[in-house]
Amino acid sequence: MSTTKHIKKKLSQTTIIISWIILSACNEVEDTETGDMYNPPVTEELSYRVSYSVDTCSFEDQSFFVSSLMHDTYLWAEHVPDKNFLQYQSLQQLLNDLVYTTYDHWSYITTKTQSDALSKRGQIISYGFSYKRDNQGIRTIYQVHKDSPAYNAGFRRGDRFVSINGLSYDEITSQGKWGSIWGETELGVSIDITVRDPEGQEKSATLIKEWVTIDIIEDYKIFEENDKKIGYLIFNSFKSYIADDLDEVFNYFIEHEVSELILDLRYNGGGSIWMSNRLSAMIAGTYTLDGNFIHYNFNSRYPHWEHDLEFTDYNYSLNLDRVIIITGNKTCSASELVINGLTPYIEVITIGNTTCGKPVGWNGGYDFCDLHISYPEFQMDNADGIGGYYNGIEATCTAADDIDTQMGESEEESLNTALEYINNGNCKKADKTTKSFSFKYPDDWENNNFGRMHDTR
Repeated sequence: MSTTKHIKKKLSQTTIIISWIILSACNEVEDTETGDMYNPPVTEELSYRVSYSVDTCSFEDQSFFVSSLMHDTYLWAEHVPDKNFLQYQSLQQLLNDLVYTTYDHWSYITTKTQSDALSKRGQIISYGFSYKRDNQGIRTIYQVHKDSPAYNAGFRRGDRFVSINGLSYDEITSQGKWGSIWGETELGVSIDITVRDPEGQEKSATLIKEWVTIDIIEDYKIFEENDKKIGYLIFNSFKSYIADDLDEVFNYFIEHEVSELILDLRYNGGGSIWMSNRLSAMIAGTYTLDGNFIHYNFNSRYPHWEHDLEFTDYNYSLNLDRVIIITGNKTCSASELVINGLTPYIEVITIGNTTCGKPVGWNGGYDFCDLHISYPEFQMDNADGIGGYYNGIEATCTAADDIDTQMGESEEESLNTALEYINNGNCKKADKTTKSFSFKYPDDWENNNFGRMHDTR
């Protein structure tokens, strides 16, 4: 197809800051992460960045804009088909038809308002809980954000749905309404819901969607076992603005002479590469000093952009030669970067299940009109040249995500397995395999802006 339109494209002669580079998280409908576009402190500089602008906000110009981006800096640009963008009535559908589906489950278009709220304030429009299906198809809440409508109504991890808006669980399932029953992603949307906790007690409430702040540092504590002080940190997103809070956590660990660390990333969908680098350096300290954290690989149009990113030295480093990381299929992107980036330098033991498999990231995405688009622009390898883990990173020790037990309790299966490994050096046989949860795509998921893995409502 020919066109006389020309997108405004240029190579900026000024440099861009490496802190613009982010790793987007991958979750399901209305999810808790879309990546971190908040600019952290200046670290290093890249040499070039392609900048774009759209002529007007007509649908035709916006469609041309999206198509042009995907044919240029998209990591798999050579696989992007030629589509007549004038035939489309939805930008998201156009994007869906352009992505290289063999690998790409993460490209999305959303509103600039929602993108900014998430990246800069860690907020989403939500009821405040996330759920997933087990192998028997039962949907269970696995995470509830503090001070959210769901949390204030008494909903907690392990609660199972009984009815929603007058429909029983079985009616919702048989009518195929799990993808639509939650309502639009808008403030003020309400829902009547009843859940049953693991002890069989039912709770009912009317929940109203509002801006909900994500619990990033959900919990941290120290376990003392066999004369060892074991730090434990639940870290749910690599948002740059959390840096000072993370410093406080590691300072606490240092003051209490922690000699082992269990880093719980099972629900961490990713975020800033800068924060991933920072956390990794705070774990390993002198073991990574002057070493390369990652190597960036771009598409064949921009091979001259390839470069290394070194580890940075931080004041609050534990200087550990081993770290235990709890993982699952929601462990994505910047979380996987910690695992892969540290592996050439220290021992990394993973507990739980295989990670989601997202070794790619992008340069902050592009704003146009009142929208925002992000898509993979580079793949990252570690210092040994290892990357491309699209099938995920397998767990050293398999353990169930024990949803019937609250996070941070030593009896919770994944945490208990991690403690067992530290104490005995062996993988504990899973006690609760029947409660393990399947992360395969539900048969009722919809196309969405944030990837496809879990439901956050």
